[in-house]
Amino acid sequence: MIDFRYHIVSLIAVFLALGIGVVVGTTVVDRGVVTRLESQVNGLNEEVKAERQGRLDAQTELAVWDTFATEGSKFFVGGRLKGRTVTLVFPQGVDEADIDRLATTMRQAGASVPATMQLTDKLNLRDQTARDQLALATGAASTDPAVLYHALTANLGVKLGGAPATDPAVTPDVQATLLGRLEENGFMRIKRVDAATGDVNTLPTATPNSSVFGANSDQISIPYDQVLLPLAVAMAPGGRTVAVQRSGDDQQFMRDLRADEQVSAKMSTVDDIQNPIGQYAAVLALEQAPDGVFGAYGTGTGAESLLPERVTS
Repeated sequence: MIDFRYHIVSLIAVFLALGIGVVVGTTVVDRGVVTRLESQVNGLNEEVKAERQGRLDAQTELAVWDTFATEGSKFFVGGRLKGRTVTLVFPQGVDEADIDRLATTMRQAGASVPATMQLTDKLNLRDQTARDQLALATGAASTDPAVLYHALTANLGVKLGGAPATDPAVTPDVQATLLGRLEENGFMRIKRVDAATGDVNTLPTATPNSSVFGANSDQISIPYDQVLLPLAVAMAPGGRTVAVQRSGDDQQFMRDLRADEQVSAKMSTVDDIQNPIGQYAAVLALEQAPDGVFGAYGTGTGAESLLPERVTS
């Protein structure tokens, strides 16, 4: 006869067996999970390595292209602006590194770059003092912002862009002192380069002279509709200005200029000035301007090609 003690031992054996089975089973499952996780981690490590290598390859290729652009510039643009004077004009907020690179390219093309001129945020005319100062500098008849901005853009269009002095707001007296007064009162910062000396009012008047006017940027606070666009339009009739901007910025500036038939008939535009191709396009556009050849270059809306179709030698 089976006694009670036997039943106890049997039950203990059963539960022990179950416990062992659970432990063994759990160990097997965990090992499988671990194996899968290790496989996934190894795969991710390989992907990271491949991504890192791809990034290094891209950086190497970019460095090669940068070197090519720098060393090859003399073959692309060398001497094309020999004897020319180029003034760079930009509103505050434009990346100054772009301005410096463009100035370097202009010099590599043989041009003299006597100055870069930065229009400052003071042109927002937030107080009466600023309005009074701008009225004195531009000869405006009143301190109404609309009148001031018109006098400013009309006079700068003649002074920097070589436009005909047909607007009544443009007078010889204002032209003679305009840049100096704008600088003195903080409306313009003028960086003299290429050993430029003497009266700032004479800096951009060497003959033949060309200007590059750059906008648009998300960092610019100067009124677009009242200053930046009207200034570009005012500079266009002189036929010696190229308007430029970065390809990554809002393209409204390029769209507005390219849509204006009178402007596009007298002014070239370049929408990718941050890279060597855009800088070369600006040089070639300035080279062809005296021949009456103008176009829209870059990769943005309205661009006709990356570079001018006809490249003179």
